[in-house]
Amino acid sequence: MANTNVVKGKNVIVEMNIAAVYYPVFCCKTMEFVQSQEIIEVTSINSGFSREYEAGMSTATLSVTGITVLDNTSGQVSITYLIQEAIRRQVQSMRITLTSDAANSLQISFDALITSNTLSRERGSYSQSNTGFVITGTPTISALVPPPAVTCEVFPLYIDCVATETSVHDAALEAAGIVILLVERTGIGHDVTTGVPGNREYKFGGVGVGTISFDTTNPFNAGETIYILYQT
Repeated sequence: MANTNVVKGKNVIVEMNIAAVYYPVFCCKTMEFVQSQEIIEVTSINSGFSREYEAGMSTATLSVTGITVLDNTSGQVSITYLIQEAIRRQVQSMRITLTSDAANSLQISFDALITSNTLSRERGSYSQSNTGFVITGTPTISALVPPPAVTCEVFPLYIDCVATETSVHDAALEAAGIVILLVERTGIGHDVTTGVPGNREYKFGGVGVGTISFDTTNPFNAGETIYILYQT
């Protein structure tokens, strides 16, 4: 049973508004949006033996990393554009778009200032770009996200592979209502497929079967481990 409410990493897009058009930042490989809540101590003589707090100011930051592009002509925002003083010192309108497996989307929109630009390279691979932002003001979400109607539990599962095999099984995955959230083969994430699994793909056999199959042309090596995150 596939959970169509989940969002794959590749379906999280960071964009910047340039001349009323939103463009993706870099060929984005990783992003991290962090919101921190300040707390203010309000402990008084009536607080007993426990300190008391209330919410203060909040801070949010964004970090984006991706393959370096030379300029903006490819329809992506380049590090060379963001390095310019006129851009660094100007508040930028940005948004993060999240799209679920069921093609439902919502957006987190905000204004931000650039706090850092990093350009790096490693011999034999593509140059990497990284830009850090601090959000100014309050981010807005395009649609209110209600709390889950049903409480579910999430469980991790580690299965040791058998050399030369191409599938793993566990009785816990046979239960009704199982939803697979994540599958990694020796630390490498795999995408779900309903057909024959190819490179970096897996197929879940479903309730009552409890088997997860991988690319038959790439059998397991001794010592490999499958990590599965699932919910009930």
